[in-house]
Amino acid sequence: MSSTHRVPKPPRRRKGKHTKKVCRRQVLRDQIRIPLTAQYRRLRGKVDGVIPWKYLWKATKRDRLVLVGYPFPGPFFNPADLHLDKMEKVAAAVQNGTCYFEKVSKETVAELSIGHQQDIAEGNAVPPLPRKIRSDKFTTRGCHLNPATRTKKRRRGKLPNSPEIVEDSDMEEDDEIEDWETSDEEMGCVSEIEDWEDSEMDVDMVDSDPISDW
Repeated sequence: MSSTHRVPKPPRRRKGKHTKKVCRRQVLRDQIRIPLTAQYRRLRGKVDGVIPWKYLWKATKRDRLVLVGYPFPGPFFNPADLHLDKMEKVAAAVQNGTCYFEKVSKETVAELSIGHQQDIAEGNAVPPLPRKIRSDKFTTRGCHLNPATRTKKRRRGKLPNSPEIVEDSDMEEDDEIEDWETSDEEMGCVSEIEDWEDSEMDVDMVDSDPISDW
């Protein structure tokens, strides 16, 4: 008599007992990003604003928002690109309130712009990165060049129902309709109609050869 070997089932995982492992770098990024983003949106007046870390100087010139209390002198780098020990210092500065966004006047921005250009010339600041231009920026789409290539739903609402060029045959049909209208008017102008009476008509009732008609 053969005995069957049963494979033991894996133990069931209890709900709510497992712990999710979170990266330390992700935690520090949230500690930096969430408070600074809230300040940036409040000062800028837009609820969906995003901090342009790679183009922060352009945002400073446009919105007059300056990042105060950044713990590291020299060139500014995106906090997400820093090493873990430096990221911890930036997160600590944001949490204790020493690193924050501040709105300044236009005169202050002009002074900072002059100092920023000097720092770039001396190598203490990174020049702003150029914006990448899309490869199809000046390309016209096919739907604008040829409206007939659009979908049927768009063609019903966009394209005209009448032909763009009126042919000569259509003009001839219009002329014939006008001629018929004028002829009807001329026939309506007839004033007298002659009536034929039976006494005036001579009818020969005698058939000379009735068989030949058949």
